[in-house]
Amino acid sequence: MAARFGPSFACERFTSVNGIINVTMDTEKHSVVIVGGGAGGLRAASLLSKKSHYSVTLISKKSTFDHRTSLFRNKSGRSHRHISIPLEKVFRSRRHDIDLVRAEVSSLDPDARTLQAKTGTTYSYDSLIVALEGESRAPHGIDSAATFNAYSASAMDELRRHLIGEFESGAAGGNYVVIGAGETGVEIVAELKRTLDSLNKRYMKGEAKYRAVLVESERVLPKSSLSTGQKVERRLRKKGVDVLAGKEVQKMARGKLHFSDDKVMPATRVILAAGRRANHFFTDSRGVFLLNQQGFVRTNSILEAEGYNNIYVVGNSKEYEHDLNTSGKIYDAEYVVSLMDAKRAGDELREYEPPSYRAHIQLGRTWGVHEGFERTIVGRLGWLRKRWLDLSHFSTLLPTRLWFVAWTRGTRHDEIY
Repeated sequence: MAARFGPSFACERFTSVNGIINVTMDTEKHSVVIVGGGAGGLRAASLLSKKSHYSVTLISKKSTFDHRTSLFRNKSGRSHRHISIPLEKVFRSRRHDIDLVRAEVSSLDPDARTLQAKTGTTYSYDSLIVALEGESRAPHGIDSAATFNAYSASAMDELRRHLIGEFESGAAGGNYVVIGAGETGVEIVAELKRTLDSLNKRYMKGEAKYRAVLVESERVLPKSSLSTGQKVERRLRKKGVDVLAGKEVQKMARGKLHFSDDKVMPATRVILAAGRRANHFFTDSRGVFLLNQQGFVRTNSILEAEGYNNIYVVGNSKEYEHDLNTSGKIYDAEYVVSLMDAKRAGDELREYEPPSYRAHIQLGRTWGVHEGFERTIVGRLGWLRKRWLDLSHFSTLLPTRLWFVAWTRGTRHDEIY
């Protein structure tokens, strides 16, 4: 008999006709449910749906895929349409067999191998891939509802509308603060400064009465090498960004940020890019998933949620020393798919080896950072390497007619008006 993988994988069936034994295969497919329509979920769904022995269901709370590369340059409706791409368009353009479901998952029963959506619909699976994006982690004492989420396309679009309204009414001014100086924070504060300057030139036409401020409790790019962080900090300062490194925010009250050294700074707008936490689905399912002290999901050596052999965790919600960028999420998805294929074939399972962190940043129109294994490239060449990496991401995740437009238009610096 052939080895089985899960309760519904293909198995041999023996029949006898006139004394001759025939061997046929049960064609019932292995059911895979993927939760999350980000880079990891998209890549896993794309790969699995091309394999005839899997039945794939992708459940996403959003109807679109928002590419992080272009999130911070979302200044016009045109650009927004090229970075928030409907999932139906993504899979309509390829030879995929995917059941797309727009829903938010509310509960999980690992014993029955079922998921339930908030709509009340129940979904059964043989294997489950949870690729939900991590969430912003607000520093202690800061109400996340009073800030903008740096990882959300809708929040960035809302911030854009606020900024335009403030400058149009002549009420703009003060400190526009980004908390967190990782990749996301430095890209956002650079774009924020450029946006403020552009709006000031268009509407105010006077002396600048605003500041773009970057706050970090450690140093700029704390996960990168010291030299890389220093180069980025110099670039930000050269562009007029006020960098406050080694400043820990204690609380925010009445429009003011209070630091651990008892200093206080007024803040007109605050954007949170200070770190991540596991998606609330995992914390809400605490009875199912084992979490570490920081609230991230504990997994075994092959990315299965600890205690289960059919639930895989992809992306930034799992226990890991640093946040995964788009490359890391794609890497996770490809690993899980290869693992499932190895299980099906009865091959030896390769343990997960996490990717090393490398910063890839664009600051301005043609200046970037590409952190390699041996050296870091900055300036125009660094920008070109970053653009090449963006091309790789877009072409991996999207069909040809979508990725080319997204890469050429979605990543350029459009004017905000």
